[in-house]
Order: sequence, then structure tokens, then C-alpha cells
Amino acid sequence: MDSPQGSPNGTEPKSSSQTNNTSAKNIQNPQARTPPLEVKRMEKDSSSEPEFPEMPPSFDWDDFEKRYEEALREMGQAEQDIFKEAENLSKVSPVSCVGTDSNDLGILSGWNQYFRTWAAAASSHDDERAVKRLQTRRRFVNISEEKMAQKQQHYEDVLRAFESALALLRSA
Repeated sequence: MDSPQGSPNGTEPKSSSQTNNTSAKNIQNPQARTPPLEVKRMEKDSSSEPEFPEMPPSFDWDDFEKRYEEALREMGQAEQDIFKEAENLSKVSPVSCVGTDSNDLGILSGWNQYFRTWAAAASSHDDERAVKRLQTRRRFVNISEEKMAQKQQHYEDVLRAFESALALLRSA
């Protein structure tokens, strides 16, 4: 089977105008573009302090932690409801188990207790780990914010040094 020239798979290659039209459509879509960066410029004769971007408002970690713990409590309550439902489903009456001796019923109730213990331990362990992860993330964010504040202070100091050097050059 012969394929068209220049295309190994039998399809015609897209022309550059087709490719450009596709990229032009993407550019014309206003939601697909990044908004232009607005830069605040200082006037040459302005003696006021330069305008720096504002720091984002501080995050209320205590409120977030309370909401997180409340969500964990709600999930714990939902889990308890599931345990109750599982227990009700696993209850076996001697009448419904014709031909089953009392030993088998004891094993079934033992498995039910084993399941409840296992599930409760796993849930408790997961909740403890979730709280620790939250605390770790909180520390990480706080350290990152401190580093960012130090960098901003450094850049402000460098800018002031350049401004004072320019002022010295102008006066000379």
C-alpha cells in the first residue's frame, strides 16, 4: 500500500498554516492566557518610599486546626455508625442457624469483636497520623513564610542601598 509522500503513516502532515491556526485559536481564547503583569513604577522625581507588594494576610491556623479536628470527629461518628450497622448485620440468632452448634456462634461473635478491635485501632492510628501531618505542614508553612519575610527584608535593604547610592551620584 503506497502512502502519500512525506507521511510514513498514510496521513497527510499538517501544514504550517493549520498549526498556526490552532495556536492562534488558543491565544485568542481569553481564559487560556495569563493576565498581563501590572508593574507599579516610581516617578523619577518622587521622594516617597517605593511601593512593595503587600504580604498576604496571616493564616488562622488555630481555626483551621479546630475545623480539621471537628471533621475528624464527624468522620469518627460516621465510622461508629458503620460499626453498629456491621454489628447488627453480623448478629446471628440460634434459630437462623439450623444445624450450627453453639461453638460456631461463639466463633462468629469472636470474629465480630476482632473486626471491631482491628478497625478501631486502624482508625485511631490514621487519625493520629493525620494530626501529625497537619502539624508538620503547619511548621513547613511557617518556616517558608519566615524565609520569605527575610528575603523581602533583604531585597528592601538592597533597594534602599541602591537608592542612597543614586542619591550620592546625583549630588556629586
